Amino acid sequence: MQVHGGDPTLTSCTISGNYGPDAGGIATSGYSYVTVERSIIGFSLSSPGVSCATADAFTVTCADIFGNEGGDWIACIADQAGTNGNFSADPGFCDATAYDFRIPRDSPCADAPGCGLMGSQPAACGVRTFTVCPDGSADFLTIQAALNFAADGDTIELCDHVYVGPGNRDLDYLGRDVIVRSRSGNPAACVIDCQ
Repeated sequence: MQVHGGDPTLTSCTISGNYGPDAGGIATSGYSYVTVERSIIGFSLSSPGVSCATADAFTVTCADIFGNEGGDWIACIADQAGTNGNFSADPGFCDATAYDFRIPRDSPCADAPGCGLMGSQPAACGVRTFTVCPDGSADFLTIQAALNFAADGDTIELCDHVYVGPGNRDLDYLGRDVIVRSRSGNPAACVIDCQ
């Protein structure tokens, strides 16, 4: 991205695998001053992630600049590495070759201390499915036990059974985006009895 003039703020961006004569991520010219927040700039080809026309042209916070062939935290942004939530680590894209720039939940960009989610995509690859069966033949005995363990995007499948009692009623999703469904798909065989 080439910036000519103006003072743009780029928030929650993912810039990856690009090539430019000055930078594969962001380059300024003239008197542009760019602010970059909660973003990933990575894997630029044959050029650095960032190039600045003047020494104070960039303000970077909560950014991962990593794997750029021409360098990461160099030149005009060198002194910002390791400050204000900035770092250099592999974001672990789900499948960059297929243009899937989501990140796994254990990515350093998924919930960076003091920054939260970085980049333009959710932490969504590596989504898990758990099974609940009261007879002990699955991952969890109760629905609430599975909800306590699950993270955003996970699925909890219930074995065919009538679910009663503590741990199977008054369920608390803990603010997480979790799917709870019947494993067999037969609603008559999978019942939550709230008594």
